[in-house]
Amino acid sequence: MESNTSMNLSNDVDLPSEPIPLIRIILGVILYILVLITVCGNLLVLLAVYKDKRLQTVFNYYIVNLAITDVLVALTAMSLYTTDNILGHWPLGIFMCGLWIFFDYGMTFASVFTLVVISLDRFWSVQWSIHYRNHHNKRKTLVVIGIIWLFMLILWLPPCITDRIAHSEPGVCKWEPSENKAFVIVIATVGHHGACVIQIFCFLKVFLFMKKRAKLGPLSKPITSSKPKPSVHEDANSRTPILLDPAKLQASQANNDAHDNPSSVSTISVVHDCDNPTSTVETGLPAQPSTSLKPPNPHSNKSDHSSTDKRERKVFVTLTYILVGYMICWVPFHIVFDISAFDPEAVPEVIYTITFWLTYLNSTINPFLYNFSSPDFRRAFKKILTCK
Repeated sequence: MESNTSMNLSNDVDLPSEPIPLIRIILGVILYILVLITVCGNLLVLLAVYKDKRLQTVFNYYIVNLAITDVLVALTAMSLYTTDNILGHWPLGIFMCGLWIFFDYGMTFASVFTLVVISLDRFWSVQWSIHYRNHHNKRKTLVVIGIIWLFMLILWLPPCITDRIAHSEPGVCKWEPSENKAFVIVIATVGHHGACVIQIFCFLKVFLFMKKRAKLGPLSKPITSSKPKPSVHEDANSRTPILLDPAKLQASQANNDAHDNPSSVSTISVVHDCDNPTSTVETGLPAQPSTSLKPPNPHSNKSDHSSTDKRERKVFVTLTYILVGYMICWVPFHIVFDISAFDPEAVPEVIYTITFWLTYLNSTINPFLYNFSSPDFRRAFKKILTCK
């Protein structure tokens, strides 16, 4: 989030001896309350994930990363900007000004890139589901999060330092878009409009997939076609898809009947090979009671798929809330920022200020979005707040 270019009411460090207007003091109190809510809310998210094992999922590592960036936004960008607004000038020196601007933009990039990765993750999971389940894990997720932070540093740190060397002024802290038009194009392409388009595209693809699957029903629904088609079974322990032929499943079911009816002479069993999760083994031996090999249970199959569907729906609902919150808080500022970069006088000060603070509010509302969209987060928050 960019340091406001028009909120410094005084550029002279010798003028702040004038009394601070009451309206600024009231505004400052409100803004500091927002800072406190943002910090406490996102710390609650981090504590909930730490305490509740149900929340310690691979997807929620991205939520943790968002919460960390939101805490840093509140402690640095929001609090320092509030101080600047109240006093009407920058009282903390050149170094702190550079630190403020770095965190202002840097945490924004880290947050937006995390949202992009979350959207791509969901798109990957529905577009190439088998590949996703075979290759998606905690280690790779942590590597991706590390890449997000590294990319942010590479993208933002050099222009931040260059701008501070060229445009630092005593008593004033600002990053002026009109003085950095080349980098504004990068921001608009990578951090604003490009990121927004990717998120919308991925969300629509996931939405259409979820809608289609809702119409088709569970993956384990009985197949009525005369021609058997492969179906996907997800092992409850490994979460690895296993391709099974319905004809073999029916023959395996016949094995259950053979156990009750000794006149049956043969069976086909499907066995999960631990070394090769997608393989199947067929046996044509006489039907004998066995304690080591058990045919797949269709009811267990259905339960596994139902559980997977529920998890996917929960993640999709959370993604929807996060994306809608991002769009409401950020799109107005994207438009205002582009206009002010090429014609600062075209945007009224009050409009710029409102849209600027709206971007900060995205960090404030995220914990509430997790609460409303996720029953697991809701239960964890309740336990923590009631000291249970």
